Amino acid sequence: MPSLLLCTPKVLLQNTPEEWMRSTGGDAILVSGSTEEASAEETGRTAFAEARFFGNYESNDLVETAAVELGAAHRITSVLAFSEADVLRAARIRKRLRLPGQDFADASFFRDKVAMKRRAWERGISVPRFAEITCPADLTEFVLANDLPVVVKPSDGRGSSGVSVLATDEDVKAFLASGASHAARFTVEEYVPGDMYRVDGLYVDGCPVVIHAARYFKDCLAFIRGETIGTHSLDADNPLVGRIETFTRHLLEKALPFPSTSMFHLQIFHTPDDRLVLCEVASRLGGGVINEEVRTATGIDMKLGYVEASTGRYHGTRDHRAVATRPTGRIIIPPKNGVLEDFPLSCDREFVDLYKTYGVVGRRYGGAAMTNAEVASFVFGGDDENQLKSRATDLDDWFGANSSWSA
Repeated sequence: MPSLLLCTPKVLLQNTPEEWMRSTGGDAILVSGSTEEASAEETGRTAFAEARFFGNYESNDLVETAAVELGAAHRITSVLAFSEADVLRAARIRKRLRLPGQDFADASFFRDKVAMKRRAWERGISVPRFAEITCPADLTEFVLANDLPVVVKPSDGRGSSGVSVLATDEDVKAFLASGASHAARFTVEEYVPGDMYRVDGLYVDGCPVVIHAARYFKDCLAFIRGETIGTHSLDADNPLVGRIETFTRHLLEKALPFPSTSMFHLQIFHTPDDRLVLCEVASRLGGGVINEEVRTATGIDMKLGYVEASTGRYHGTRDHRAVATRPTGRIIIPPKNGVLEDFPLSCDREFVDLYKTYGVVGRRYGGAAMTNAEVASFVFGGDDENQLKSRATDLDDWFGANSSWSA
């Protein structure tokens, strides 16, 4: 049962060629992006029956046309996507090849934030007040009706790219002056105070195999501001654990057209008045080493589980939920605006399970544009929420003290 995988180099290199071969059976076709790392193409040649690599992968239309040609030539039976950029692309390819799986209409609910929130609200999910910005008056009228601050974001954005909090009248004027809403579809939402949580997991044949929740140390926009962000798992007796799972299952099983076999990445606000409010949800793998964080906590690799289930090789028990057995956290380090002169290549902290580096010495960076553009990341363990918070601060300080940037 050969499958076609649409997979960025970053996601591809999170697993070894042997792991990819075991999960796909070795007959899968890979379409990925060109990279300076030779290991990506080596993984493609070793683990897949055929692999194609494209420059400017996320916006290159040749990716889609090549995928259709490869799929027809190899008589593939499924198309798998892992990243936000590939969700709608995969749906179009399935339609062209007449293959089962998430179609374009259903996939759109996980990419279009207006359609997503409208559908969720209609089915009993708490969402922020929102509106689509089709002209300047849409924004100004929303502000008059709901007061400041408000949040503006691209309707199909990802990784917090293009998201802004408008806190003052001057912020509103600056946004309108930029003409951003003419260049892309934007939505405006009320600003929701409180803590943010992420929930990531895997469904197989309609059954939840993994539902793993964690709290953000800071809001995601902190990364765009140049601050380290991350998440930590919740103590077993945290009263939000059960409520978050109930919210998640209602959203995915009752409110949205979620595929029977799929990964998901969900963000939820917990407000000061104790409400759970939808931020947004995606039918794909979470970024920023979230898969490694969940794997360390539960022993389950959601990505490979998704591949195995989609290719008929899943050996897990569908009616048995994975349980987190180890408190786990992760942080991702943003690039600064300047040249990366030096950074540590290894970490000797005994509580660190994974230290991954993406930075390139001598390269000039322009700061963080989105939350999937880190220069380094950590996955680590601890005894409880408090120790995980403390260790996150320690690792952030350690990386900063051992790295250098120049203007």
